[in-house]
Amino acid sequence: SQEIATRIEEMYRVPTMLSSTAHIRALNKLSAKRIIVVSPYAEEINEKVKVHYQDAGFDVLNIKGLGLTRNVDFGKLPDDASYRLAREAFLEAPGADAIVIECSTWPVVRNIEPLEKDFGKPVVTAVTGDLWAALATLHYKTPIKGYGELLEKML
Repeated sequence: SQEIATRIEEMYRVPTMLSSTAHIRALNKLSAKRIIVVSPYAEEINEKVKVHYQDAGFDVLNIKGLGLTRNVDFGKLPDDASYRLAREAFLEAPGADAIVIECSTWPVVRNIEPLEKDFGKPVVTAVTGDLWAALATLHYKTPIKGYGELLEKML
């Protein structure tokens, strides 16, 4: 919880941020209000993810998962699984401002640029959202190409 992050900051005097907070900050930086979310997760986990984003003020237009529950299975998914799922979710809710791909274990970075090109919307993944937040906290300003709008234009 945020309370734990705050205690770590106070105890060690270092910036600390939860992954969930990083993703919200990244979406806010992109001025996204309406989002779609995809993940490899089962429906009960996706429902919690949806509530988390709604509580942060986002309109979750669509959320889709692959029904998996074991972490070991996320990394075994085909390379294009996140692209196909995000495409399906976006076509069902084309009014989204951004696409969110959850799960840091799911290998998705190769699909960021194709999704942004095909749908004209920024993509925030678990890894790029966390990396962006860490770099922004450190005031890092050099664009990072090849991993989407968030890292290329929003630092």
